[in-house]
Amino acid sequence: MPRTHKRPRVAVIGTGLAGLSTAYLLKQSSATRTDGSPVDLDVHLFERSEALGMDTASISVKDHTGHYRVDVPMRSINGGSHSRVHKLYQRLRVPLVKSDFTYSFSRLARSPARTETSEPQSPSLPPTPPPEYREHATSRPPTPPHQHRAPTPAPAPAADHGEEVKAPRPLARPRAQTTAFLYEGASGLRFPPASLPSHLAAAPWRARAAYCADVATFTLAYLYLVALALVYCALGLAYPPRSPRPAPTSRAGRLWRRAAAALVPMRNVAGEPLLEWCARHGLPRRFSDEVLVPLMAAVATVGVTEARTMPVGEVLQYVSSTLLASHYVTHPSFGVRGIVAALAAPVPAAHVHLGVDITRFERLDGPSAGYRLHFRSSDSGAADDEEAALEFEHLVFATQADQAARLLATLEPAKDSPSSASADDGALAEALDALRAFAYVRTLVVTHTDERVLPPDARDRRDLNLAVSAPSPPVPECRDGHSDEWDESAGHLPATSVQTTHVLVSPRGGGSAPLLLLQTTNPLAPISPAHVLASTWFSRAFVTRASQAAVGALAALQGGGRREGGLRGVWFAGSYLASGIPLLEGCVTSAETVARGVIEREGGKVQRWAV
Repeated sequence: MPRTHKRPRVAVIGTGLAGLSTAYLLKQSSATRTDGSPVDLDVHLFERSEALGMDTASISVKDHTGHYRVDVPMRSINGGSHSRVHKLYQRLRVPLVKSDFTYSFSRLARSPARTETSEPQSPSLPPTPPPEYREHATSRPPTPPHQHRAPTPAPAPAADHGEEVKAPRPLARPRAQTTAFLYEGASGLRFPPASLPSHLAAAPWRARAAYCADVATFTLAYLYLVALALVYCALGLAYPPRSPRPAPTSRAGRLWRRAAAALVPMRNVAGEPLLEWCARHGLPRRFSDEVLVPLMAAVATVGVTEARTMPVGEVLQYVSSTLLASHYVTHPSFGVRGIVAALAAPVPAAHVHLGVDITRFERLDGPSAGYRLHFRSSDSGAADDEEAALEFEHLVFATQADQAARLLATLEPAKDSPSSASADDGALAEALDALRAFAYVRTLVVTHTDERVLPPDARDRRDLNLAVSAPSPPVPECRDGHSDEWDESAGHLPATSVQTTHVLVSPRGGGSAPLLLLQTTNPLAPISPAHVLASTWFSRAFVTRASQAAVGALAALQGGGRREGGLRGVWFAGSYLASGIPLLEGCVTSAETVARGVIEREGGKVQRWAV
């Protein structure tokens, strides 16, 4: 296939925040070569879905006040842990709403009551849309295990069409829920920092005194955790040896780090399991079990098992970076849909390929060697059984690691000179090994109006309501280490999950009370099908020791690395590629790394960065 393009071409595969940010930075950043000529890149976006990836699961809801958008899943950012995302949103003029979340921590009875079967369907609500699955063949066994499936009700029109939703009538509570702790957020700066659960209001004074003692213990434990996190992060001991870490910006900071490292006998704890580290440092076990583990499980959207064994370095980085920083959510009038539109705007519509099935990649030989991307698409102009192909100098895999590995494994050697591919084989094998080291769990997000998942008393409800199953005898485990306890008929996850319910209130005013919308991640309690607006499975990366090492390995391979040959022009972007819990921040920081690398490979130097 003869080359007809003059500008260097870049294929960005995947249109989540990582892919869209990469494309935006490549198109909007101003860069010039040494001869003064501009670096003008021809960027193409490839997406398997029929819509750009960040907004595909979000829904539109209609109540008596009108229509508004609900992001699925809910995306919030923190001014500390998401500093690059925050700056990008400011550049895009995304309207943000400050939201210093309050929290409730509850325990659920182990066995839900069977009251759901006798409940009639509410005629005022649309039937439940079938669950949407986002799973990939190379993902690790999920939580819940693959044989566990949510109930599939009768198909119905999706909530994206803006069906009218009315407030549901009250229902009997199927599962007892006891509020254990109420935290008022804002890094504990609100007064009082904790509140008394409603069931203790009329309790004997000894019970209330015991709760106050628990609050004092938890407060001291939190302050102790913060102090440890600051010290470990300042000394660089919460970061894997091969991963990127923030460096002191001043000479005084560098001198302080060296002096502290010499005086304080501490070792690198980046890969140490969370609970082991907590026990070694004397943190109270109740604080770890009832507050820290559920909170980290909610942040990382994983189960209790994964949170307990999470490398503590990720937790310390999160605690340190979020200290005294506010949370923000996107204003409902803008939402993720607005972010997607703003990021994709610089890419010509003809270069956005939706509904694409990428079949294989082929190396090209020659002085400007690149890659030929073969794909099938409804808009490619080819017959159903024919492939279209485009040539690119750069391939950016902005997908999950398991998908990137599956796609990269199809890479074929150059036909004109097969021997030239031998230099790349080692780099390809290295990249595939690193990509396959990242682990994933399945996460269920349900948007609904069933208030029974919240604490029974409205006084115990907060912005984020976390619930864990009450302790019980040991649960049998399957070979992958996950609980086999699962009730297929109940439509909820195993007891090892952490249920997180975000209270979403209609943003519009009205003559009557606004509709209370809820979004529950990893539900433990059954949710009435008549109240479900959307039910979506997501696949989420979580950190392990193996993935920590893989981050460093992929960083060395980006764009081909420094080795002769290698995977020149192959790049990776995604939340899993940053040090710390895989969050939106990792999407943006990895996109910045890729954009700078591509520009430098094309002989350019950034004159004006887009963020």
